Amino acid sequence: MIRRGNSGQPENEQVTFLYPDFIPPEEGYPTSIEFEIVNTSNERGRGLKCKLAFRQGERVARLSGIVLNHTTLNTIRISPSLFFSDPWFCRFFLHSCGPNITIDLPALEVRALRDIQPGEYLTIDCVAADEVLTSYVRP
Repeated sequence: MIRRGNSGQPENEQVTFLYPDFIPPEEGYPTSIEFEIVNTSNERGRGLKCKLAFRQGERVARLSGIVLNHTTLNTIRISPSLFFSDPWFCRFFLHSCGPNITIDLPALEVRALRDIQPGEYLTIDCVAADEVLTSYVRP
């Protein structure tokens, strides 16, 4: 468990934003205090492991990225012809049929679908997310 000092920041731990320097650090963006990118033990590649607990419905992180007109490994569909790309954070969400997070696209936030404990990976149902996300924009 990370001890927090009077400032609310963990004691004796350097805070590193997971987004690159050209994205200005803002409150709510994911940091090394909340998450770590690790190699999974079950050959699923790299994933995001939580270092702190999150309650159901709580904002897990704010998102940043770029909008593209084509898909890549790092994109999430936001309309029939537009895709949100976040190769620094969303890329490391693991797929699960019992996910623990969802993306609130209009707010550009990740929310907890259930309580998440330290040590758990962030998981999303990519198929369900794609169907929900495309419903925000009707052709």
